[in-house]
Amino acid sequence: MIGQHDTFEPGLVRPAPDVVASALEMDVHDDEVGDLLIALVGFDATITALAASPHPRAGAVMPSVLSWLLLD
Repeated sequence: MIGQHDTFEPGLVRPAPDVVASALEMDVHDDEVGDLLIALVGFDATITALAASPHPRAGAVMPSVLSWLLLD
């Protein structure tokens, strides 16, 4: 629970589209990017951000994220 005296450094929390854009630039397998995104921003935000992303790799990562529907 966040208390009234908790402090946060600026820039530690980023919007999902920014996190997705950064993750898509990583030099790792598409499945690992999908797993990382789900862990960081959640399934719904990952799907939404990938669908809106103009990055060419977004289409390659989407199937690995959607496979969570079958495995979960």
